[in-house]
Amino acid sequence: MSRQIFSISQCTRIEMRLLKALRALKWKDNWPAQAGFFLEEIGLESSQTFVFSSLIDAVIKADPEFYLLGPVSPFVSRDELNLLAALGNASRKAINSTEGQDITIPPVVGTLVDECGAELRKARVLMKTRSPLMNSRTVPGITSQVVSFQDDRTLRNVKVVSVHRPTPGVRRVILGGHSLKTFQTDLPAQWVKIFLPDGTAHPVGRAFTIQHFDAVKKELTFDITLHERGPMSRWALNAKPGNALQLAGPRGGFKGVSPRSWLLLAADETGLPAIASIVRQLPADLVVHIFAEIADETERPFLEVQPRVHIRWIYRNGSPTQDPETLSEVLRYSPLPATGGDAWIAAEASVIRTIRTHLLRERGFELGRVHAAGYWKRGEQDHCDLAAG
Repeated sequence: MSRQIFSISQCTRIEMRLLKALRALKWKDNWPAQAGFFLEEIGLESSQTFVFSSLIDAVIKADPEFYLLGPVSPFVSRDELNLLAALGNASRKAINSTEGQDITIPPVVGTLVDECGAELRKARVLMKTRSPLMNSRTVPGITSQVVSFQDDRTLRNVKVVSVHRPTPGVRRVILGGHSLKTFQTDLPAQWVKIFLPDGTAHPVGRAFTIQHFDAVKKELTFDITLHERGPMSRWALNAKPGNALQLAGPRGGFKGVSPRSWLLLAADETGLPAIASIVRQLPADLVVHIFAEIADETERPFLEVQPRVHIRWIYRNGSPTQDPETLSEVLRYSPLPATGGDAWIAAEASVIRTIRTHLLRERGFELGRVHAAGYWKRGEQDHCDLAAG
């Protein structure tokens, strides 16, 4: 087993950022949430995080002793250099060329290395070409069986128990069914994926935060923010008790705050159910600042706020006493505690990038204490952000 390490200064800037992303994907606490941002820094999109996550998962399964250091380590291991070598070769490989392909690479690992290389080429990110360090374990030398990475996608059959209208722009759906007898949630802000059965092999599915799960009645509540052309919005407008659905999960969740910290929560309508579930389980003495962007004042009942929480309502469409505002603009110019705290943010993907950069560069937040997830992306259906968990 090799434990030889080298100074990370021998890596290029692109390699350093990619390496941080690969390490973050298998690290603890909030680090997985940062991987997408590290990849974006070298020109990749957050949606491309999944193929890199699958690669790391496959490598670890193939070789559990693969030496992956921490995200902020000033060193790089021999194993990591070999992985960078494989990615560098793949990023420069002609699309239809098999030249230089090592036939000893297990199929799953080889396929994922090539897919990651294709994503790097697509973004015009060329990695350094380097030779694998053959006198130690190498990625091409892995020979153990590899099982491809799969999420838990067990589908539960459920039915609508009731539908409510807490605000004009929201439908609150309560689900029940025998399959929920084994359903469990252990963290606030966990989410499930809801599928509309349509008789096909690939039904329409969208992710929604669990607003509440009644462990006694075995009933799950989630909120749908109505959008003009979304399939779930169209369904919600006509939903009735007895309608059949399927769901998978739960996943993700809010893992708490650091000792002696304070908490910043910021979201648009898509993240408010998560904020509501987080606030319900916070310590009574914790200082909490919420920034909530909604269409107008009619949507305020969507979020029930406790008196001890400081909240700033932001109206996209304005109000009789307030001009139209946006989440990122208000947060940038609002006073916050001087000491760095913890942050949980969920909104449109580009808004999240702006806020995250502001918190890290101008507000003194530490990287591992900012959880920022793009719950949706303008112009894209069923956007998936690995940071959501």
